Formats: sequence, C-alpha cells, structure tokens
Amino acid sequence: MEEFCIRLEQKGAVDRLRQKYGHSASSHAFQSLYIWQKEMKLTLFLKEELFAVKAGLWGPNTWFSPCGGEAERRAFVEEHLEEEDFALCYVRREEIEEIESWFPGKFAFSPEPAASEYLYSRMEQAFMPGRKFSKLRNHWNRAVREHHLEVVPLNEQTISSAMEITKEWERSHSQAGMLGLQDDGASGCLLAHWKELKLQGILLFVDGEPYAMTAGFSLSEDTFDLCLAKQRGMLPGISVYAKWALYQQLPPEIAVINAEEDMGIEGLRMMKQQMKPAGMIEMYNGKVRRG
Repeated sequence: MEEFCIRLEQKGAVDRLRQKYGHSASSHAFQSLYIWQKEMKLTLFLKEELFAVKAGLWGPNTWFSPCGGEAERRAFVEEHLEEEDFALCYVRREEIEEIESWFPGKFAFSPEPAASEYLYSRMEQAFMPGRKFSKLRNHWNRAVREHHLEVVPLNEQTISSAMEITKEWERSHSQAGMLGLQDDGASGCLLAHWKELKLQGILLFVDGEPYAMTAGFSLSEDTFDLCLAKQRGMLPGISVYAKWALYQQLPPEIAVINAEEDMGIEGLRMMKQQMKPAGMIEMYNGKVRRG
C-alpha cells in the first residue's frame, strides 16, 4: 500500500485546530486533505497552534492559507514572504483582510471561483419549498413515481456496494477540473477508511439493486460536508432523491450543507447551481508583489 505523507493519526490535531479557530471550510478538513493528497500533491506541516499545507499541484512554494492562532499565522506568512514563488491558495475573504492589515500592499489577491464552496440550507434541501425548488421537487417526484426506492445506511454490510458504485462512476467520468484535477482515487480512499474518517451516508437501492450513494462528514456542530454523491447511471431524479434521503437522516443540529467546490467543471457547476445554494465560501489565490 502506498505510504501517504498525511497520516490518519494526525486527524485529531487537525480537527482540534480547525474547531478551536473556527475554520469550517471543506478545503481544510482533514478528510479532504487526506483523500486528495496524492492528486493535489499535498504535504502537511503541523505545529501545536497551527497547521499549514503545501500544495504541490499549484506550484513549488504554494500553500493553503494556514489555520491556527493569529500570531502563528502571521509569523508563518512573514517567514515565507521573501521566498521565491511563495503564494497562497484557498484563502477566504476574511483572511485577505487580515493578511493585508499585516503586510499592506505585499499581496495581490484574485478570485478562484473553481475553488469556492457551495453552501445550502439543510431545511430547504430537505423540504424543497416554494417556486424556487419546483424543478428539484419535480425530479424527486419522478424518481418516486417511476421506481421502487429503498434507503439503507452506509455500514459494514453496505460499504462494499458503495465502493462498487464509486468504481463504476469513476470509469465513466474522466473530466478534469482546475489544474487538471479529477477524482482519480479520492472517493475510493475515503470509502476505504470510512470508519477512521467518520463518514456518514446512505445507499439507495433502485428497483432492488444498489444504484446510488451519498455521504459526508461533520465539518462543525452545524455544518455537514457532502463530499460523495455517486450513482451507476443517469436515471432521472435519482441524484436529487439520494441527497434528500441523506439530509433526512442527519442530526437535527445540522443546519448547513457544504457541497464543496465545482473545480471549474461546467457540468458540476450547473448541477450545484440548480440545487439553489444559500451562500458561498468565496476562495482566493494570493501572490506576492515583487518590485
């Protein structure tokens, strides 16, 4: 088995820092870092009050915006500021304001829509009220009308079926997103370590056969990361129904669904927009101004 740089035993420390400093974006969740480390060429640097991630796919000295205490984050940026090719990615709007107050005029920030994360109201997605959600309701109703649907939890008995659905999905989906990024094993890695990574999900049987699965993990007390939504084919309405089925089973304190970024893939962007997001976590890239 390939030895990963980011190790499962580091999850507790990363989770502690994210929770302590209120970083609820999917980009910095341990699960995201762990499963995407190969494709994104990620390296994790972990200290007592800070973690930082080098993103090799973006460049030789590009880092995710660090997570930790204010003094530690400022010191981290200052330490690297004069290095060649130093840059930041997955920077949230509030972090831009901080960095510009620390180092006025030193950075040029630009929006990165492909990395921005879609946020949905759990209640809206679960009940699909009003005209705004009429198309989603129609898709849901068509799935119910045309098929016998059965929902079962993701567990030891069903995880192998979820893996088969994911493998079949990967064989038929090869479109690359930003910087050539595509799901080339990330979903399979998540399912292979579903217990350690605290994955919660459902398997949807359509007409007696395992056909679709949706799953994710808690990002914070009120936010759930929807990171997996796979199915064997393109039966109308099944994607909407499978997500809806998962939302019904989430703990009552979950109010927000983070459906992650669209990676610049047009079809994925259209699908996420059709779900009617309630908001976005806007992400930016930051480059050091030279001269």
